[in-house]
Amino acid sequence: MWYYGESRSERTRAALAAEGLSAIVALTPENAAWLSGRTSTIAGFWRHPGLIVVGLGADGAMSVSSGDSETRAYPVEEFARFGHPFWIEHLDLRGIPAGPIAERIVAARPDGPVDRPAQFDFDAMVEAAADAIRAVSPDGGRVGLDLFWTPGWLVHRLLQALPDRALLDVSTLFDDLRAIKDADEIEHLRRAGELTDLGIAAARAATTPGITPTALTAAYQSAIWQAAANDPRYAALREAEGLVGVGDGTVPGTTTGPGQTIKLDMQVNVGGYHSDIGRTWAIDPTPEQQTVHDALLAALDLTVAAARPGVACRDLWAIGTVAMRSQGFTNYSRGHLGHSVGLGHNFEEPPFIAPGEERPLAPGMVISIELPYYLSGVGTFQMERMLLITDAGHETLDRLPFAFDASDRA
Repeated sequence: MWYYGESRSERTRAALAAEGLSAIVALTPENAAWLSGRTSTIAGFWRHPGLIVVGLGADGAMSVSSGDSETRAYPVEEFARFGHPFWIEHLDLRGIPAGPIAERIVAARPDGPVDRPAQFDFDAMVEAAADAIRAVSPDGGRVGLDLFWTPGWLVHRLLQALPDRALLDVSTLFDDLRAIKDADEIEHLRRAGELTDLGIAAARAATTPGITPTALTAAYQSAIWQAAANDPRYAALREAEGLVGVGDGTVPGTTTGPGQTIKLDMQVNVGGYHSDIGRTWAIDPTPEQQTVHDALLAALDLTVAAARPGVACRDLWAIGTVAMRSQGFTNYSRGHLGHSVGLGHNFEEPPFIAPGEERPLAPGMVISIELPYYLSGVGTFQMERMLLITDAGHETLDRLPFAFDASDRA
């Protein structure tokens, strides 16, 4: 089921009540960012569960444990804060009276030097995490955590530190809660989609015989960073990502030429939120390649047209799959034809457009619908479109056409 509310906090508290939880706690950087609305730079880069821990209690109380250099990002009026030492030396000089800089630095921490670890102090991290969990579940009870990605030693240590609480794995509950986006999340994904379009268009414009996948990637990347350089709408741009493939994938180092497919499966990270958009073209495509592309595009169009609230994900999968098989590709066999997009560092999040997903689309979801095909001896194809599900149906977040023949660019 999906949980509804005006904000992620409301939806989460509704889930706590429905699931009989006293609190929900995020140990992974994506879930911690989602629950708090703030991103931990260190946890995002090093990706170790527990470096940032965010909790929300059934009463709305919030807590955070983080490296001592990051606690200031979480306002004390919103979060009970618990720090543990990083190797980073970071002092806040705001509010320190004017004077010689060394004296101001000493005044910011008059107790003197701190014994810092070479990188992380995992014992202190566990202690701070346990304190954050206690803060949002003061009376004990059932506490839900995203344990699927959490290493066994950390789970064991938390169980030891919190013997009076039942620690439950609610990783899939986090997935369900993240499926419906708040306005700020949608804005990040909208901007990410715009930049992805710009990059793909630049790569297509750069397509000439003999160009390498690396050069096409450079064209894609350059266009995105140049567009964002002086545009405040894209100030949260973090990465321009994705794969450019030339040919059928069987010959490394293939360069573009007549009859070689050029497949782009591309992502842009804005504020931690990842787009996922794909296009394919070729210089002088073969009749076989044109046939495959046309079939995939027809199936994609039918699937996208059906995307609206109340349509089950499995039904979308069936529409695309049947469309391909009815065009003669009777053994077309994709495990999914799309997925939710958001904070997932691997770009794909549940729910998936898959035969086993019975739940319906809902307003506020952002999904990518895709029909790839990998045909050794013919070429590789990726047709992918990103949609925002609205009350009335859907809004397309990518605008580029799916023109296949790039010969006019040669």
